[in-house]
Amino acid sequence: MVARGFLNTAGMSLTVRELDGPDALARCAADFDRLSVASGSPVTSRRPWLQAWVDCYPDWQPWLVLVEDDGELVAVAPLARRRRGGLEQVVGLGHGPTDHLRLPARDDAAADALAAAVGTRLGSRWTLRVEQLPCADPVVERIVSLLRARGAVAELRSGEGMPTVEVTSRDLNSYLSKNTRKALAKIANRLERDGLQPDLRWTREPAQVRALLPELAAVHRARDEALGRRSDHADQRAARFYAEVIGRHADRGEVDLLTVRLRGELAAFVCGFTDGTALRSWDNRLAPAWSSYSAGRIANTEALRHVVASPDYDELDWMQGEEPYKLQSATQVVPTTDLYAWSSPAIRQAYGVVERLRDAKRSSAALTRLWWLLADGRSRASGARRR
Repeated sequence: MVARGFLNTAGMSLTVRELDGPDALARCAADFDRLSVASGSPVTSRRPWLQAWVDCYPDWQPWLVLVEDDGELVAVAPLARRRRGGLEQVVGLGHGPTDHLRLPARDDAAADALAAAVGTRLGSRWTLRVEQLPCADPVVERIVSLLRARGAVAELRSGEGMPTVEVTSRDLNSYLSKNTRKALAKIANRLERDGLQPDLRWTREPAQVRALLPELAAVHRARDEALGRRSDHADQRAARFYAEVIGRHADRGEVDLLTVRLRGELAAFVCGFTDGTALRSWDNRLAPAWSSYSAGRIANTEALRHVVASPDYDELDWMQGEEPYKLQSATQVVPTTDLYAWSSPAIRQAYGVVERLRDAKRSSAALTRLWWLLADGRSRASGARRR
């Protein structure tokens, strides 16, 4: 479907178009790519990444709202929607496994037009959720204002922070604390004592990256399960997206992959996406069997060394999640914002009940896991005393 309309913003006539369907991105590919580059959109909000998501999440219908000035694309909202229980659910294209999302606009006039287009094209009963957006994003702020003026409920919430390392020195020790260096020395001593020599390898070769995908996925899932949580790869869509997005970007020369092997086994890895002069670490995992040797720390330190030593990079983006291991080396944490909106206060209230039930379920599951861990610990202690 293509829908057209006109908006007059600051004395200019801007054309608004809507594209939907699995080929929506393909139908505006060149224009979308030009705007992505001009606006500095990260790799996770550019067309190849988003198309992989479209192909792997067919239950969502892509919906692009485009603003053009004399045929030139000047703003776009890459969204997706589906209908559930009489409600139209709208999310950002790439929702879920995507760390950086963008609603790019060339200037304030284009941002005004895009916000108005999105706000006026939502139906009568809907929810809207777009996460991991830049703080103070002009399009987002305008959408919130417009929706509130229409009587909808719109909220901005803090998203997941992005710990990053800005490379200002090519000396690795500049990013490692004294305690971290001591810990690394202890790890090296233990490996030597046990006769283990880590095999660290970086590859950008597409065939090699694709050949490693089954091992990466297996470690990814095993690590989730070892932490007592349901792996995102239990969702077949997410598992397929994982393989597709890494494989497709490897074919484009945009994956820089580190593997750490101990006794030939994959003990840890860091899968990074090259994005200009940044390496964006999208997935880094430790194989549970090698946790006692701190294989994850070995891999993360090597990733930091790799970026610091390479003239091709000046930033290591650990991406979303403010885990301690990321904060140890980060020079800053980039904040993000999430946009939530509902077509009416009644729908917002209903979703509030659902959120509280979900939070209670998560809390209950966490308490259950804790109880069984404690029970298992007591059982082992009792057995040790009997022996």
